[in-house]
Amino acid sequence: MSQRLCRACGKWHDLDAPWPQACIDHFRATSARSDLARPMIVGDLKEYRAAAVDKATGKRPVIGGRRQHREFLKNNGYFEMGNDLPTPKREQLSQKERVADIKRAIGD
Repeated sequence: MSQRLCRACGKWHDLDAPWPQACIDHFRATSARSDLARPMIVGDLKEYRAAAVDKATGKRPVIGGRRQHREFLKNNGYFEMGNDLPTPKREQLSQKERVADIKRAIGD
């Protein structure tokens, strides 16, 4: 025998028995509209002609879905930027250059 806590009345109800009608009606009334965001299912991309040139063919291919879009970007060395700011690349100095920079900084 298993039970479940009812959010409407705060009591435990047996799952083998029918749910009390008062609790069902209360639950329907309170959960009709929720402030929580509902999950969204995003459909596949519609067919479009790429803005960038395919480096293998030199033409702008027609892309018919998300998978083809990702493959096109990967195969041609492109990437999507989005709204994120690019992360600055750290300058790679040799040990000799680092030592010279430290000596210059100490001297200044």
